[in-house]
Amino acid sequence: MENFFLNLGFGWTSSKIIPFVLMVLFGITLYLIALKFSKEKWMRILSMVLILLPALTYLVINPIYEGDFANNYRIEKQTDSLSELENNRLTVLVLPGCPYCEEALEQLKILKSHIGSDQEIDIIVCTVLKNDLKYYKDHSEGKMNVRIAKNSSALSEIAGHQFPAFVYKGKGEKLRVWSNAQFGPSAKDWIEEKMQ
Repeated sequence: MENFFLNLGFGWTSSKIIPFVLMVLFGITLYLIALKFSKEKWMRILSMVLILLPALTYLVINPIYEGDFANNYRIEKQTDSLSELENNRLTVLVLPGCPYCEEALEQLKILKSHIGSDQEIDIIVCTVLKNDLKYYKDHSEGKMNVRIAKNSSALSEIAGHQFPAFVYKGKGEKLRVWSNAQFGPSAKDWIEEKMQ
């Protein structure tokens, strides 16, 4: 449901919150209908559960994670070993065959559509084998720059050896780094605002 609101042009945080609000409103509607048709007092009291039931069900299916409502990046110093990270770009550090890295591509495509074609997103694959780029090139559909890491060990260090890692380097600024768990709706809203 979040992707539906994202595709309508809502922000990442709004798209995370709106479904919960809709589920609560749906629950209130169910409760009011139950009140109208139930005559027994115990049924009316029991029907109060209907207010939260849809929202709780949605929460079980789409849980809230640590980084969903907080932009928890860490600051890292730019060093010569990280010179392949370009200014004013989001760079995603990935590994070949990493399921979380592959899963992140769908969200990155939506992010790319929000920030526009003139802004670049780089995917750097920490590997030495050119064949490891194929999956990312095919699935990014030409919307992102996919390339092999020049210095895999330095990039793995900056990622904290947790992949995918998301790095934003503003001109003259220190690096902002998010782990996969931290790169939630608030972080994506921040990136969109910074890159537009």
